[in-house]
Amino acid sequence: MLDPRARGPYIVIAQQDSTKSPLLQLPAEIRNDIFKLVLGGKRVNILQSADRAGCDVSFSTLVPGHWPAIRGITFRGAHGGETLSIRYVCRQVYTETHLLLLSLNMIWFDNYLQGTQYVLRHTSLHAEQLCAITTLYIPHLEDLLKASPPLTTPMMNVKRVYVRSYSMYARAIPQYLSISTCPNFR
Repeated sequence: MLDPRARGPYIVIAQQDSTKSPLLQLPAEIRNDIFKLVLGGKRVNILQSADRAGCDVSFSTLVPGHWPAIRGITFRGAHGGETLSIRYVCRQVYTETHLLLLSLNMIWFDNYLQGTQYVLRHTSLHAEQLCAITTLYIPHLEDLLKASPPLTTPMMNVKRVYVRSYSMYARAIPQYLSISTCPNFR
């Protein structure tokens, strides 16, 4: 995570940004609505890669193009760099949005055990960022129940977990799972 505090000659630039930027002139509530529209409502895919160690992370609704957003994780998406670029407009905007990428989107694991191990061990996500995660998708309930100790313990603010279930037509349909019905989750 970047340190957003201005230092040295950048203090003057940060002060100018805060007084002259049209975005920063908007009330915080309106800025937050803009950030939610731009950064939220997506699915962050953490897919196990068959041809290399580690995982591939992408936005599902976006076209190829890589953005390093968090060390150890690459976000791929369709709108070039526009979707994540808003975070780097200035230090204040980065400070206001640094947790929204995780809190406003569904974290989608194709392999829950390996995916969570990768996120917890091989990325630069801090405890504050892990706590920002609110929605998970996992393919198999057994993966969640088998985890011992629970791999999601650092993700203490998860409110919704979706689990893939199969209908008689073999179509995957994500189903909502209440956290309280899954004692091994925490």
